[in-house]
Amino acid sequence: MNVHMFNMYYIIITIILGIIEGITEFFPISSTCHIMIFSKIFKIEANEAKTLNLFMQLGTSLSILLHFKNTFITLLYSLLKIKKKYTYNNHLSYYHILLSIFPIALLGLYSHKYMQFIFNPKNILLSIICGSTLLMLSEILKTRIKNKNTHINLIKSFTIGCFQCLALFPGFSRSCSTISIGILIGLNQRVATYFSFIISVPIFFGAMILDIIHDVSTISHCNMCLLIIGFLSAFITSKLCIRKCLKIVSTGSFIPFIIYRFMLSIIIYVFFYH
Repeated sequence: MNVHMFNMYYIIITIILGIIEGITEFFPISSTCHIMIFSKIFKIEANEAKTLNLFMQLGTSLSILLHFKNTFITLLYSLLKIKKKYTYNNHLSYYHILLSIFPIALLGLYSHKYMQFIFNPKNILLSIICGSTLLMLSEILKTRIKNKNTHINLIKSFTIGCFQCLALFPGFSRSCSTISIGILIGLNQRVATYFSFIISVPIFFGAMILDIIHDVSTISHCNMCLLIIGFLSAFITSKLCIRKCLKIVSTGSFIPFIIYRFMLSIIIYVFFYH
């Protein structure tokens, strides 16, 4: 997908990858894992696939930002000490956001140069299985735990933030780790889901800046037109399906996702090891 290969074939591939990213980002099935698999199928080089995935995640992040714009406006007013009363959760403040993103921001800065060693089939397979186990645990226990709590306190924010670090391992899924632990510490499934996606916005934008700083040469060698197409494809797809996807994840059973993840692990095993 370099500058000399800008043709209809690569445009279609980029649009397809953007659609995949725009849908899978909202489910606890690891969008990064899917992009890696399809990039290998389409014979896209690892560095170029990583850069494209970065722009596509920016597209989904923008759609999430727009979806929760009232929440972010409220948090901004709170930060600027401007009184304005409309919120997603009266107990949600920018302190909760900061505490939830601090662990992964710190660990991400420290481990960024080691990320290339994490992105291998063995680690992906292990992450999918471990993530599926955590998701299964939350599904089993959510009816036994009194998940009536719709208030997010500082301790719960930090706990969710610590588990969010598992998203550094491709295949685990950021939403899987954060929603699962949110439910396990007593949050309502809807609140755990919405909080998970609210805190994803600063994480994705921060990761974008960090990757640009570290991999600016890779971005400059990629075809910028294709990166923009990937961004738009992911943004439009996620904008169209965000409301429906969030409803499914925030109110439905996780069993279909657990089954899908285990099937995905089998596909990866066969695809990469045979």
